[in-house]
Order: sequence, then C-alpha cells, then structure tokens
Amino acid sequence: MNGNFTEVFQGDPYLQVTADGIGVTFKDGQSIMDQGIENTTVLRLIFKKDWFANAYLSTERRIKKSQGLVALSKPLTVNSINNAKRGFISDLKPLKDRSLVSKIEVDITNPKGNSVDVIIRLYKPSGSLVTLLAQRNGLNWFWQVQNPANRKI
Repeated sequence: MNGNFTEVFQGDPYLQVTADGIGVTFKDGQSIMDQGIENTTVLRLIFKKDWFANAYLSTERRIKKSQGLVALSKPLTVNSINNAKRGFISDLKPLKDRSLVSKIEVDITNPKGNSVDVIIRLYKPSGSLVTLLAQRNGLNWFWQVQNPANRKI
C-alpha cells in the first residue's frame, strides 16, 4: 500500500457486474471502494424489476427498473432500439438532476443476430468522461466500466 488509506477505505464497495451476478474485489483484505459514479450508474441499468433494497431507501433514492433494459428485452427493431436509448437516458436522469453528470450519450448497435452493444458516455461537470460498455449475447448481459475510480488506486 502507498500509505494513503483514504483512497482505499472511502466510498462504497465497488460492485463489479459479471455474468454470474455482482462481485466485490478485495485488495489486502479490504474491499476496493467506488469513489466515482460507477456503482450508482450500474445499479440504475441492470434491473428488469424494481430493486429489492428500495424498501430501505427514501422515495427519491429508490432505483426503478431500467427502461432501457426493458426496451431491449423486446424484439429488436429500430423502434425498440430508439426506445432503449431514450430509456437509458431516462434511467440515468437522476445523475444529471443531482449534478453528478452534465451530459449523457447512448449508442446502441445490433452487430448481428441477437447481439446488442450499448455504449453509455457520462460527462462529469469537471469534463472527465466515464464510459460504460454493455453487450448482450443471447440472454446474457456483460457490463464493463472503462477506467473505474477503483482501478486508479
């Protein structure tokens, strides 16, 4: 360790979404913490139903089912892809409302068959960029945040 414990211990445990669910990464016996907006972003995008833990949150902090994910669970058409783009932007609107991001861009492509690629770009007020990549292959979703805050430790 570099002696700067604030980088390791501040924040919430970083949630890494995998094909098997959500995992937590440990370093030197301590979970790596998310110091950015990755956790809140991913949690707003992965649920097809309302989040089970909403019962413990105030109304304004509750995480609803992802409108983008719901739209992409329907047959792929130009309309469903456009609805998914609008849905993902709507899912992430609370981040913009809380001034965590200043701009949200969503690109969705259908490279072949039942595959869907989603690129979500979140521009922070500071000008820095967080990019979230998602790929659906059949019924499985794979989410990946490029350059998450926890990897900068």
